[in-house]
Amino acid sequence: MKNVKNIVLLLVVLIAGVWGVWFFLGRGEEAKIRQRFLDAVGIVNKQAEEKNHTLAAKTLQFGYLFGDQVTVNIHHFPYNGTNDISEFTSLVFRGRAMCQSIDLSILGLEIEINGDSAIARCQARAKVSAMGTVYDEKHHFHASLQKVGRKWIFLSFEDDDVIKK
Repeated sequence: MKNVKNIVLLLVVLIAGVWGVWFFLGRGEEAKIRQRFLDAVGIVNKQAEEKNHTLAAKTLQFGYLFGDQVTVNIHHFPYNGTNDISEFTSLVFRGRAMCQSIDLSILGLEIEINGDSAIARCQARAKVSAMGTVYDEKHHFHASLQKVGRKWIFLSFEDDDVIKK
């Protein structure tokens, strides 16, 4: 019986060790970038009845996803240009406050990594309810990212030229 307990304990420690190594070292860079997109989408999305503490937490988290300067050049986006991160955060959350709900999703994410920089191409679909109107739009764009330490940060977002029929 004592040997069975020792074997079970050894297996638990071994599984925990393998999981820890995978979590801290084994995730590829592409997986880290995909997670950054999921983090950004989670922060931008808004439910109809969002609490103040949720808004405060999202505002703080948002700044950690971006570099000191953020450039946006997306057709029909109201905040195009280059802004420092505090101004960009303020603009995004001011626009977000005007919406009753936001459901943003990223489709078809393709990532090209070149050393400590990356380009991610995708389609974003936004379902937004604002001022009594529901909008459902899709945009093809690419994002430039830079690796800083062990994290990837967003530097810019620009329209992708997609042939439309």
